[in-house]
Amino acid sequence: MKTTLRELSEIGAAVFNREPESVYTMLRGYRDRGLLEPELSTGRGRTGAFGDAEIAAGLILLAASEADLGGRSNRLVAGAVKKGLRSALKGMRTGEEWVFRFRLRHSTEGFKYSASIEAYDHKPSKIIDSGRPLAAITEIRLNSILAPMLAA
Repeated sequence: MKTTLRELSEIGAAVFNREPESVYTMLRGYRDRGLLEPELSTGRGRTGAFGDAEIAAGLILLAASEADLGGRSNRLVAGAVKKGLRSALKGMRTGEEWVFRFRLRHSTEGFKYSASIEAYDHKPSKIIDSGRPLAAITEIRLNSILAPMLAA
């Protein structure tokens, strides 16, 4: 599936029930900060076609903004998508549930953040992870967010 940023904003607007122009503005900001990169240039300027990984990254970044994870999390979100997307899409196509997990943990140096895409295990999230107490865990269910990609 290949799409332009404008088309991706239409998909995001439908998924999150938002105005397409506001979604486009957010996605354009992600692109301008290097969080979304078109696979190929389709014209002059910054017009390009986005593939599956970038479409998913855009939709998950929009979901993270809806969950109010904050701008500092954007690079973690984009990195987690690139690492876990292929397995997630394969699993979702076979009926598995997948989640994006964002963890905030206290450490001696302050807060540490981590993000991952994982198969949903239907167990409550642990409040202790790697021997350190977690300050917060945010889970975003991916199946409904990425449904437009699964249909393609």
